[in-house]
Amino acid sequence: MNKRYWIGLTLGATLALSGCQSDAPNFKWDYLSQLYDGGQFSDQGPRTLSAKERTVIQKTCASKASDAPEDYSVGGIYSVMMANPFDDYAGQTVRYVQSGKKTYLYCETPLKSGYYPLAKKDDVFKKTALTPQRQDFSMKPAVLKKDDRFIPDEKIAENSARTLELPGSGYLVIDATDVTKKDTRTTIFTYTHSLTPFTRDVKLYIVYNQQFDSTYDVVVRLPELYGGRHVERPIHSMKQPGKVRFVPGDGTPEHYGTLIATEKNGREFRYELSIRHTMERPNELQEPEQTADDIVADNLEVTLFHQKQFSHVRFEENDQGDRISGEGFDWDNMIMMTSDESGKLKKAIKTSEQADVRGKRAKWRYLTFREGTKGQQYEVYLDKRVKKTDIYLKDPKRDVSIHLSATGRDIILPLFEQYEK
Repeated sequence: MNKRYWIGLTLGATLALSGCQSDAPNFKWDYLSQLYDGGQFSDQGPRTLSAKERTVIQKTCASKASDAPEDYSVGGIYSVMMANPFDDYAGQTVRYVQSGKKTYLYCETPLKSGYYPLAKKDDVFKKTALTPQRQDFSMKPAVLKKDDRFIPDEKIAENSARTLELPGSGYLVIDATDVTKKDTRTTIFTYTHSLTPFTRDVKLYIVYNQQFDSTYDVVVRLPELYGGRHVERPIHSMKQPGKVRFVPGDGTPEHYGTLIATEKNGREFRYELSIRHTMERPNELQEPEQTADDIVADNLEVTLFHQKQFSHVRFEENDQGDRISGEGFDWDNMIMMTSDESGKLKKAIKTSEQADVRGKRAKWRYLTFREGTKGQQYEVYLDKRVKKTDIYLKDPKRDVSIHLSATGRDIILPLFEQYEK
């Protein structure tokens, strides 16, 4: 035998004794499809998102947002949330956007929204049908139906209904100019909304005698946009219910019409209303600020052992017409760890040696760490012997397995014993 043969034999024996070794870390936060649910919604009906789609959406929407494209087409609409039992996450709505050769996901949550560039390797949505987004802005008379009303019993000013054909970018602003006295012209900002790839044509109208605390208000209502990222202020407030008339303008957005509010004491107020579309962000547009509770929810840590993989929502229609169904999480087959136990176990995992898995799958088959929208999941194995039980953890996604240290074992085994009783 030559020298080269002996060197190779020695290396092989060394690797066999050392077991599975990898440059990958034992613990790594990542976007895991197991943690998410999601569906696509279209005229053809809903469908459940694939594991790849769920992961790409979460990863892309967590990246750095870019400037909004001015000219683009829109594709599919998707909704992503956390899988049960992580119901503290509000989820987000996503739309596929294409501008020239660039593609984006427009992601929107109750706390933020924006355009996020979609890497070519992650573009699993490119088969979606694309529709060019309108760039102009126009207004025309409309007839209200019951379904158009945000609140069924709203008092609506006659002849005030209009259909707005809106572009998918920029901002919609409604102004009211007080012309009660000829020498006084005060412009009151009443409404503004950022227009996005979710924007569609809407019906606008004026409602009055809307009770808010101790006043009765007159406001411009856009039902489909109401509740979005906007500020709405009353055009006029009265201490008691009053009468309101609307005199239509010349049909252009710049001269929507004149609002005449008559209070119970007979005093009359007049406002000229106009609607404008601008690409510049209005100073009045206030973004929602994160509260302490929101920040805690975004970064909430959960660690648990569970016997089954998380179930995913099936977007199917049931007898009641609901299109979302799914199995609830079986809390009896789960062990929730305390933050102290979780922290110590995480540290033990990071310092344990990598090795090939031995033994059989534990009754508690999975160990999942979750922080915000990221996670780390392992398969759990027990190697039971006469006087000793060793624990092995395997991350099949990254092909990493470890022989858990005695410190980690002494955290897990008492938990298993406690829940076996």
